[in-house]
Amino acid sequence: MDKKNFKESIHQSLLMQGFKKQRKFFIKEGVDTLVVIDLQKSNFSNSYYINYGFIIMQLHDNNKNVNLGNTDIKLRMRAFIEDKSMPEFDLDNDKLTEEILKFSLEKEYKENIEPSLDTKGLRNLFIKYSGLENSVSPEVRGILNIG
Repeated sequence: MDKKNFKESIHQSLLMQGFKKQRKFFIKEGVDTLVVIDLQKSNFSNSYYINYGFIIMQLHDNNKNVNLGNTDIKLRMRAFIEDKSMPEFDLDNDKLTEEILKFSLEKEYKENIEPSLDTKGLRNLFIKYSGLENSVSPEVRGILNIG
């Protein structure tokens, strides 16, 4: 898969799931959270990481300066190829097709993003991903009543 098709497939998939493009990020507003998705090019291979994070609106006065760096909870999407979960989307892998890319995006959206568009759903991420609570601020832990 080439870079242009990869980015276009992601763009179309995210637009269909209700995301809006804002500068180089994709944004979706939930009940009391904001989801930010960003592509990160690997320095070591022809691969991309798809990072995403949640901003808890209660903690931020102004959500206009949105970027992945100021999200409260950060995660990374995984590529699901032949029943294997990989941390990057390798454009040189012949098995990475548009269908696999869309499947991986949809799986991540349905399992982790869509259920976390409110703070109640965000709490479930901490149950699913042991140790995630160690990567967030005390303010986030307080609002979500975790750890």
